[in-house]
Amino acid sequence: MSEKKAKEQRKAQKTARYKVESLTIKANALRALFMSQGMSRLMDITDIDPALKLRLLMATKKLDEVYQDVEKVRQGIIEEHSEKDKNGNPVKDENNIIQFGTSRKTAMDKLDVLLNEEMEIEGGKLVLKMGDLPQKHLSTRDLFDLSLMMEVIED
Repeated sequence: MSEKKAKEQRKAQKTARYKVESLTIKANALRALFMSQGMSRLMDITDIDPALKLRLLMATKKLDEVYQDVEKVRQGIIEEHSEKDKNGNPVKDENNIIQFGTSRKTAMDKLDVLLNEEMEIEGGKLVLKMGDLPQKHLSTRDLFDLSLMMEVIED
C-alpha cells in the first residue's frame, strides 16, 4: 500500500466510529470462521449499535466472497480426485467420508496447498473497542472464533 493511500485510509478511519482494515488470513482459518457459530450469533443480535452492525456486515460480505472462492476450488479438487460411483458422484464410506483411492495423496497435497494459502482481504478486519462488542450474547468460544476477523483495542 502506498504511503499516500495509507495516509488517506488513516484519515478516513479517524472519522469513522468503527475502523475496518485489511485482514491477512489462511484459507483454513477462513473456513473455520465461517463454520463457527460465533458469526451467525453475532448477526442475530438485535440490540447492537447500527454502525457496528453495518461494519460487521460489510466485513462479513468481503470475507464471504473469498470464502466462496476457496470452497469452489476445494470442491473442484474433491470432484477431480474422488472415486466416482456409476452416476458420477463421489463415493463415500460408511462414515460419509469421500474416498479418493489412488488419487488420495495428490488430492490431499492440493488441499493442503489451498488451505494453507495466506490471503489479504481488504476491509475484512474490524477494529473496535471492547465495550462496543455485545459480550452478553456471545460465549467465550464465539469471541475466540470472531477474533480472527476483529481486533479489539482498549476503551
